[in-house]
Amino acid sequence: MKDTPIKNVINEYNGRVRSTIKGFFKNSIDDDEVDDIEQTVYIKTWKNFHKVENSTSLLGWIKTVTINTCKDFTKSKKAFACSDEEMFNQIKDNKPIPLQKALLNERHQTIINAINLLPPKFKEVVILHDIEELTHDAIAKKLNCPAGTIKSRLFKARRLLKEELKEFL
Repeated sequence: MKDTPIKNVINEYNGRVRSTIKGFFKNSIDDDEVDDIEQTVYIKTWKNFHKVENSTSLLGWIKTVTINTCKDFTKSKKAFACSDEEMFNQIKDNKPIPLQKALLNERHQTIINAINLLPPKFKEVVILHDIEELTHDAIAKKLNCPAGTIKSRLFKARRLLKEELKEFL
């Protein structure tokens, strides 16, 4: 293997390398990009040619190098495929403006008021599940009643809240 000049290897496998690249991308890239990837494959082949043990594994090795180079190209292309709007969204300040803050506070207070209007057994379950984030089983244990009862109360409480908050939905 070490006696085989790299130029001969490239000449022998260039058609297969190119068709592997085109097959990987299913014609979604242009010929210039295919050329770039192909050139990268040959550079990697040249740099690492000494690692190939025998000629029977050469085709498989070159195919693996080609596929890995295609994957690398896809990753790098995704990293730079950011639209102007996405770039702007990454840069802009995400702090809520005062009006948004006021609206959020008002909405929050309205939800709290609606929860406070619930009958006590429903209010308790909503607070434990949706605010304190306890599981149905943990609430059942805490309130000393079956988990099915907790689920039923939660369902009914949410239905009442939905009715009370329908103007916000």
